[in-house]
Parts: sequence; C-alpha cells; structure tokens
Amino acid sequence: MKVHQAVLAVAFLSTSLLADTLPVFTAHPTNQLRAPGATATLMCAATGADSLQWRQNGLDITGATNSTLTITNAQTTNTGYYVAIAKNTTGWTPSQMAYLNVTGGGGLVPFSNYGNSGQYALVRYNNMVNFMVPPVTNGVAQLVAGPEIDQMQPVSGALWDFAEGIDWYGSSFAGTFDDDGFPYSIPTVNPGQTVYYQVSVVVPQQPTWARPSTMLKLVAGGGANPTPSTSNLEFPYYIEWPETSAYNPEQKTNQLRVTGETTTLSFSMFNYGFPSVQWRKNGKEISGATNVSGFGFMTFSGGSSLVLANMQPSDAGVYDMVVFGRNWIVSPRLNISVQSENGAGMFQSPRQSGDQFLSDFVGAAGRNYIVECSTNLVNWTNLVTLTNTTGSLVFSNNMTADGNLFYRSRLLP
Repeated sequence: MKVHQAVLAVAFLSTSLLADTLPVFTAHPTNQLRAPGATATLMCAATGADSLQWRQNGLDITGATNSTLTITNAQTTNTGYYVAIAKNTTGWTPSQMAYLNVTGGGGLVPFSNYGNSGQYALVRYNNMVNFMVPPVTNGVAQLVAGPEIDQMQPVSGALWDFAEGIDWYGSSFAGTFDDDGFPYSIPTVNPGQTVYYQVSVVVPQQPTWARPSTMLKLVAGGGANPTPSTSNLEFPYYIEWPETSAYNPEQKTNQLRVTGETTTLSFSMFNYGFPSVQWRKNGKEISGATNVSGFGFMTFSGGSSLVLANMQPSDAGVYDMVVFGRNWIVSPRLNISVQSENGAGMFQSPRQSGDQFLSDFVGAAGRNYIVECSTNLVNWTNLVTLTNTTGSLVFSNNMTADGNLFYRSRLLP
C-alpha cells in the first residue's frame, strides 16, 4: 500500500509541475474539407497553457486565441495549414498541423498523355535505360490530384484502361492513355485554383507495381479558366525513382529547445537526378531555406539542413521540407517547442517495476537536469544529474520503505 502511495504521490507531483513546464497538447486539430459558405471549426486542447494563438500558413490570426477556432462563411481564402501555439511563462509549444480545404469542387484537369509524342511520355516496364524496350501497352491509369503536394489523393471515377498503342515502332503513341478528350473534375479544387496533378499506372505484368508520372503544378480549368496543358507529363525510364525518400535518422522525434540555443534540422535524400528543396514552417515557405548538398550522376545521395540560431519562442512551430526532384514529396514533420526560461523537465507515466520507481522524463535535448527529491515537499535534496541527450529518457530510483518520496527537476545552465 505504501509503494502504491509513492507512485501516486509522484504522479500527483508531476501533474503539479506542469505549470512550470511547457504546455502539452492533449487534442490536436484535424484536416477538414468544407464548401464555400459553410462553417469550419478547428479544435485543440492543451494542459499547462496560459494562452493560445492560432496561425494560418505561418501567420497569426488576429483574435484567434481560444481552443476552438470557428470560421463562419468560409471562403477559399481560408484554405491553408492551421496550427495552434500554446504558451505559458516557460515557453511555446505547437500543435500538430491541420489542413482546411474550402472548395466547391469542379476544378478541371485533363487525364491524358496522348498528345505527348516524346519518349519520356511513354510508360515503360523496364529498369534500365534501354530506349528499344517496348513500352507498356495495357494497364490502368489513376488520376491523383489535390491542392497541395501532401493533400493529393486518388480522384474518384478517374480510372482509365489504356491500350492506345501496339508497339514502339507503330504510328500510334504506344504506352499512352487517353480520356477521350474529357477532363476530370477535381472535387477538392476550385476552377482557377492551384492543383498538383499526377497519374499513377498499374500494369498487369506486376499488379503491385504502380508507376507514377512526374508531378505537375497547374491552375485548374473550369469557368473562365482554360483546361491546362499536360505537355510536360512524363514517365521517366527508371522504375526506381518513385521511391524517392526524405528521412531524418538523427531526428525522428519532436524537439524541445531552450531560448538562445542553435539547433540544426536535417533530412537525407536519395533521388534520381539532382533535386531542389524548400523548407517550410507551419506550411509557409521559409525564405532562402533551399540549400541542398550531395553527389551522384544518375542517382543522387545527399541532404538538406535548416539552422535555427539564437532560438526564440517565436521559432516554435511545425517544420518540414518539400523535395522537388523527378517526384515531389514532403518530408516528415517536426514539432519544435521552445522553452524560454530554465524551467523543469516533465515526469510522465509513473510506474513500478520490482523495487524500482520508473517515470518517462521529457526535457530539452542535449541539456542536463538535476533531479531533486523530498519526503515532505519542503526540504529538497539533490539526487542525480540527468544527461538528456535525445530529449527523453526513463528515470529510475529505488522505492523507499515508507512510500513517501517526491521528485522534481531543474534545468542546469
């Protein structure tokens, strides 16, 4: 019974320390699709927060300081990425990012590469640069489109069998697909709005293999807007290139930083052809953040870094990187919180294992914390110094005989 009380006591203490640590989001906003004129409601919840600030595409929304953001009579100008920033005297913490899409649908894009007679427009089933290998002449083509690269999805009904050609030497455009001249309506894009457009082809030679085309950034047709051209729609020779990846082996988790520190966000890439990149914060492009380095001839191996120097609370947010290569992708997202004073770390999930008290400890990566203990919440003794290399670790200590032991932490200079 005394042991049980010790666990409860520490759990209670860690909760009381939330006011001295960064806010913690317990609910995040989610993606939404709304028609023009409808009401959009984004919600979040955070503990330990003194205030909230909503942002759209990286910019503060005037007066949007409640846990619920209500947008009445939503219009296309309300479309974008939304994030909530929770604040207290210790620092700022961002929520996960949500995308609000306001559209009545009806943006048109063509669904064909039939007018492209160049070699790169043909879908091929070979993994070598061999111009004489016949292209694929049957299969299923699927239109994939959306208002942002990371908001693309298959378009319902835009699925087409293609078998326009017989062989590489024929007069017809072998390996092409055609929608018989009827462009498709994209339900998530308005006429005149930007649309990212790609076609994925599944071939019977290998049913699990989908060959995506290059990606186009177009202005959707409809109304007074002409149907855009697909003259640049290509299917490169290599089947490997769609596997382009961006990853961060050193930084797979969100980060907590301290005011004045410098941190570097890094992603590695593998690509066919030399890519370009664009870093973003809260869905908005960061000016000049386009560096990329690496090597290769036919294949590219390298990466990109973003240096955040002399960090301030305003640097808290959601960061990612867009890669523009033969394929365009968005990297994993990192939530960066900023601690503005030397507050405490956070004890979470207190538990017992044998004669050991265990708790997950969360704090600033690369910083040291002193853990203090007390039997009466009045007199405190230094217990141990934690070297928090990655930002989180498991703290352990022997259970006391009487079950009354409390813990707290302080960030060391």
